[in-house]
Amino acid sequence: MSRSETKYVLVRHSAFGYAHDSVFRYGVEPRAVSGKSLEKALAVGATVYDSYIEADRAGMALMYPANYTGMTPIADRVGHFVALKVDGLEVFVQHRIPASVTAEAA
Repeated sequence: MSRSETKYVLVRHSAFGYAHDSVFRYGVEPRAVSGKSLEKALAVGATVYDSYIEADRAGMALMYPANYTGMTPIADRVGHFVALKVDGLEVFVQHRIPASVTAEAA
């Protein structure tokens, strides 16, 4: 992956990060990263997406998983926010499930 490439990561939703709307406390949205920002995002374990659309779809699935009927985003159930910020918004890192656990569930 080239440092000059633009990729995307999920960050805390701007409605909470900028406007302090508590409904979006656990919401996520995509942000572009490249260069040092991309390297830092990878270093903290953020999932990196090739396109904005891919990141946006992933974010929606994390906030509103299948069979969830609520209106409040719940991405915190599958990850956490770290101190690293992009555009002033904390980067989201998904929890990693070890392959051994997923193999046992199958």
